[in-house]
Amino acid sequence: MKKYVTTKELNDKYGVSNVTVAKWLLQISKGDLPINFEKVGKRIRIIDSMENWVKLDEIGLKATEKRQKIFSSKAIVNPELYKYFNNNELTEIVRDLEFKKYINFKFTYKGEGADYWDQFYQENEENGTYKTPQRTREVLNYYVKLIIDKMKKYDEVNIVEIGPGNALPTIDFIKKIKPKINLKKYIGIDISEGLLDQSIENISKEIDGLEFHKLALDIERDRVDSAFAYSYGEQKSVANIVLIIGGTILNSYEEKFILQNIKRSLSPDDFVIFNCNISNTENNLDFAKSYSPEAQVQDTWIPRMLGIDVDNCEIVAEYDKNTHRKVEYLILDKDYTLEFQKENFNRTVELRKKDKLYLWTYSITNLEDSIALFESAGYELIDSITLPDNKHFMIAVQAN
Repeated sequence: MKKYVTTKELNDKYGVSNVTVAKWLLQISKGDLPINFEKVGKRIRIIDSMENWVKLDEIGLKATEKRQKIFSSKAIVNPELYKYFNNNELTEIVRDLEFKKYINFKFTYKGEGADYWDQFYQENEENGTYKTPQRTREVLNYYVKLIIDKMKKYDEVNIVEIGPGNALPTIDFIKKIKPKINLKKYIGIDISEGLLDQSIENISKEIDGLEFHKLALDIERDRVDSAFAYSYGEQKSVANIVLIIGGTILNSYEEKFILQNIKRSLSPDDFVIFNCNISNTENNLDFAKSYSPEAQVQDTWIPRMLGIDVDNCEIVAEYDKNTHRKVEYLILDKDYTLEFQKENFNRTVELRKKDKLYLWTYSITNLEDSIALFESAGYELIDSITLPDNKHFMIAVQAN
């Protein structure tokens, strides 16, 4: 029976964290590290061979030397970062660092973050740690009949998915409604081009006869009218199914603004579906995502680019009872002077030892509070569903 190198063996031999191992596995799968591997299911497994251990020793030695090195607190931001963010986005990042000690989680999906997210999703859904995708499929299944009844009268129906991730929970839903209505287009909206490419690739492999469009927009900043422009060149009745699923907007502190922003672009015929986990003691204290090495690689790739020595910082995940949010943050190991140096953008940010640098936040809500949030943003409730285990809900609304 073929043997594989375990994460614990790498932890013990090289003194590296699970997060570092997860990053190595992604690099190995992309061919960036010369290690022989196999895919077992959806997992990347390193083959236990002498040849591989020689190469692992080289990689592990570099990691050890880096960890033992005395770092200067002055850090010039990695120029690679500027490939992913324009000046407006850099300004937002810098101002958040200066005034909030916060990196907006939406930015972690850009660049290499898209691959890290997909790696986390595939690994943790397979092993049962990440339950949101399966719960999303279950509640979407409840809405198949309602959607068909509402949409069968229209000449054309489109799906507009906001923050699709890899769109895997959406595929079964599309398969069930497509034969019953005149479903024409799938339009993905996300800040990350990489995630949009993944979502469209995944759906197109499974479903024929759909036209695909992608819009790289920031729903905290940009109006989304262009998502609805594809079908209004002719005189016909058109409705859009707008999916905001998987808790996408709950990573933001601007949930109401985002919902109002989306509403500006909706017609009375458009149908919005939203779902998330229900606030209860078990869900509130479940930090499986935060403690997953794959998730932490995604959460920390930007701080690493900024020059922060993430491996020497403490990573904390906790439930904040005051704000009703799950949060994850780094406790900085020393003072940092971060220098941003780009054409027409030069800025220095000072961070202090023991500062909490927030990386991730997730608003904890329940059915009643979510309905109130949508109504305050100008929506009318059409229907709501709670799963039998009382851990997950979905609502359907329209602009009023």
